[in-house]
Amino acid sequence: MHLRILFLDDYAETLRVRRELEEHGVVCEMVPNVECTSTSKRNLERGMPLAKRDHERICDLVKVLTRLEVVDLVVLGNNLGYGLLLAEVVSERMKEQTVIVWNDPPLEGLKPYQDLGFKLFASRLEVGRVIRELANNVL
Repeated sequence: MHLRILFLDDYAETLRVRRELEEHGVVCEMVPNVECTSTSKRNLERGMPLAKRDHERICDLVKVLTRLEVVDLVVLGNNLGYGLLLAEVVSERMKEQTVIVWNDPPLEGLKPYQDLGFKLFASRLEVGRVIRELANNVL
């Protein structure tokens, strides 16, 4: 199976999931990894917002990639809430094929994503399995 995945998460996590998927026979073509969340995470931890220009560039890229038929799946990291800002620009057609990920399963925080139409959630340790199941059942 061959998947085109847009990862909106930490680069190291993206590589880990890619290796895991490939070990299970899923070949991943990584649509340009949006390496935004590490910087935004550090800024958020310091109480500093992401530069408006950087945020707009990232949002524009997510809009284009999720509206065109260039990705099969989106993996979007919550990353201290920054993921919610990116979730707002994911196209309607990709929401059912987007997995929102956290380090641990969230006890709270799902509702804003659910209100936007997202239904798939996983911890970072489970995301590889969730992607495989989604690919087998939907794609």
